[in-house]
Amino acid sequence: MERSAFITLCTLSAAKGRVIEMKISQVQRDEPNEFCQIKGAREISTNTMIELWDNEISKPEWCFIVEVGNNGKGRIGFFKAGDEKNLNMFALHFPGLDDANSATPEMFLTEIFGFMRNKGVLSINYHLDSETENHIMLLEVLKKTGMQVTQSKKSYLLERKASSKPSQNRLDYKTLSEVGKEAFLTAISEVTQGTLDREDERVYKERGKEKAAEEHMNLLKDIGDRDDTWYLAYEQGVFVGLVIPQKIDKQTGVINYIGVVPAQRGKGYVSALLEKGISSLFQRKFQRIIADIDELNFPMEKALKKLGFKEDKKIWVLNISLKKE
Repeated sequence: MERSAFITLCTLSAAKGRVIEMKISQVQRDEPNEFCQIKGAREISTNTMIELWDNEISKPEWCFIVEVGNNGKGRIGFFKAGDEKNLNMFALHFPGLDDANSATPEMFLTEIFGFMRNKGVLSINYHLDSETENHIMLLEVLKKTGMQVTQSKKSYLLERKASSKPSQNRLDYKTLSEVGKEAFLTAISEVTQGTLDREDERVYKERGKEKAAEEHMNLLKDIGDRDDTWYLAYEQGVFVGLVIPQKIDKQTGVINYIGVVPAQRGKGYVSALLEKGISSLFQRKFQRIIADIDELNFPMEKALKKLGFKEDKKIWVLNISLKKE
């Protein structure tokens, strides 16, 4: 099917000394395969893409395909980061990235950012990991578009076969369904005070603690996993922290959020919370667990290693503000 381009540009490739035509178009709802199965890109499950659209986490009009001369196709997509004004970028791929002299990738992103700004989007985040092909070159391209690295993270992995049996947990737990949304929002605000996670700290400063907590909770709920494994932790009736273990895929779970209230830090509660999250995920038959942390969060890193997690890859969190001056 012929797709109508909403942006048509020409860019000069210095390496080849010729003009290349670049066409950018929005994906149509009835053509998810066009977006998911771009040659040379990581394949995305068509069912996953349709589910994101059906649940309004993403939208077809937030997904774009770029055609660059005879060099092939690229793509970019966005999904909500709590609301429709602040989006996360995903599925990023474009031809010409390995050509250090080509301005095409930078121009592609710049045009897309401008388009999204005109649609009322205020900021865009992107998580780039060290397993991405040409990730160093991509990082430089992203910086040239105005994106800034707001956080460097380490991703840790725990294999089920390498996990030791958790010790007797000293804490009592209540789930989201037991305490309700408002109590959990308050808990998220409390554990984020003085956080060592620099991205969370940035968002809380920009949005304010109540708005940031609500956005964070909405983002976690958009994952669509069950909420009876969202845990608030107490010792002798005193709230000490929380942990939210969630599903990534059939084989993989993640410690998606964990925190201890400031007054209770340094007392070993983070290990108990991690053990609760690990136990919950392995009871659900996941074979591996991921935990991503700020590279400067040394207490959490120590706790993860103690429980058998191994460092797996590095992640850069990037952000660009699209607010109109």
